[in-house]
Amino acid sequence: MEKPFAITLDIGSSLANRTGSWRTERPVYVDRMPPCNNACPAGENIQKWLYAAESGDVADNPDDAKGGNGYEAAWRQIMQDNPLPAVMGRVCYHPCESSCNRAEVDEAVGINGVERFLGDLAIERGWRVEPPTAESGRLSGKKVLVVGAGPSGLSAAYHLRRLGHEVEIREAGPMAGGMMRFGIPKYRLPRDILEGEVARILDLGTGSGAIAQPTLKDQIIGTWTYVSVDLVRPDGAREPLFGPNPQGQASFDGNGRYILMTARAGQAKFTSTNRMEGTPEENKAVVQGSIAHFGSYTIDEATKTIAFHIETSTFPNWNGTDQKRPFTITGDQLTWKTPASTGGGTAEVILKRAK
Repeated sequence: MEKPFAITLDIGSSLANRTGSWRTERPVYVDRMPPCNNACPAGENIQKWLYAAESGDVADNPDDAKGGNGYEAAWRQIMQDNPLPAVMGRVCYHPCESSCNRAEVDEAVGINGVERFLGDLAIERGWRVEPPTAESGRLSGKKVLVVGAGPSGLSAAYHLRRLGHEVEIREAGPMAGGMMRFGIPKYRLPRDILEGEVARILDLGTGSGAIAQPTLKDQIIGTWTYVSVDLVRPDGAREPLFGPNPQGQASFDGNGRYILMTARAGQAKFTSTNRMEGTPEENKAVVQGSIAHFGSYTIDEATKTIAFHIETSTFPNWNGTDQKRPFTITGDQLTWKTPASTGGGTAEVILKRAK
């Protein structure tokens, strides 16, 4: 029996009718989790920020249809989930790339490298995340204490602050960063990059919702080794006071006690094995080539000065005296300066945090 013409058509093809193509199937767009997003340990919307980054820099592509600065838009999308993109772009083991569909065509998208680039660009250009304000109606009136300023504590403080809560961080260590600072070597994670990302999070604490930054006393606690002790002349010339590689340490505890010792490297040994039998020249070399003192210290946060209250020193004239030094701490470097006692200029001491 001859079947009706319509029944003989294959599903999905109407060309045999010679009346034009008919739609017998309709595609449906399904929004599912991309494999890269699913693999991301930080839960980033990788697909979305990569799409924004395709626009490039607004200076290079001002008429892009997506509008705005593609790089900044991509960075802000990352910051919705992860406040440390420059860090993540260096230390993450990027399982997103192992899951990337593009690898089945040629090779995975370099997601980790793009994230690092965007994080570095944000530091270079000073991009910031605006904290919530009373005018925006986003302040919750709630207060949260975050214990620890490692990656988890900083991330928690960042997201809580963006939700409108007042946040305070308490860190037992000398500086914020946790294992990012003390567990990852500098060649893998440069400290200026870490400082930039941490500072951006702490800057969210302006106004009523302060994220407490480490005090100078918090930062100075610990042991420091000497890098240089120089007399800087008014004309800029430098004279090492304890040689090119001074030896010694300065230690500060949390109770306001300190001990400091510096010595010239490579000092000649005494002729005698008995230190009490040194020649006048040998004794003079030791006195001029070393100094040590201990006592208590106080720090003036406002003027950024440290006051040494010297109890005992190898130079007896210092016993019972106070000495003030303006100082700065940048990353793992401690620097203080004081007017030279003779000859004009300034004595500059540079130390680095002991590992």
